[in-house]
Amino acid sequence: MSEPLPPAGPLTRRLTQLYAGLALYGASSALLVRAGLGLEPWNVLHQGLAERSGLSIGVVSIVVGAAVLLLWIPLRQRPGLGTVSNVFVVGLAMDGTLALVPRRTAWPCGCRCWSPASS
Repeated sequence: MSEPLPPAGPLTRRLTQLYAGLALYGASSALLVRAGLGLEPWNVLHQGLAERSGLSIGVVSIVVGAAVLLLWIPLRQRPGLGTVSNVFVVGLAMDGTLALVPRRTAWPCGCRCWSPASS
C-alpha cells in the first residue's frame, strides 16, 4: 500500500511562487520584444547579441546570465537556487512566449504598423 503524500509545505509554496513569477517575467519581457516599443537595459543587450549571433533572445539571455554567474567565482559567492533558476526560466519563458505570440502587422483599425520586429 502506498503512503499518502505529505501536505505541501512552505517550501513548495515558495518554489511555486518563484517559478510562476520568473515565467511571468520572461513572458512579459517577450511581449515587450514582440511589441517593438522598447526594452529594459539587459534585454537591449540580449536583443543586440541575438541579432548579431543569430541565436534566439532567450538563448542569449541564458548564456549572458551564465557568464555573469561565472564572474561570481572570484568573489567566492555561491548563487542560490533562485538565482540559477532566474537565468534559465526567464530565457526559456521568453523563447516560449515569442514562439506562441504572432507578429503584429496591422492595428485593429486596419492601418499598418511599423516595427523592426515585424519586417
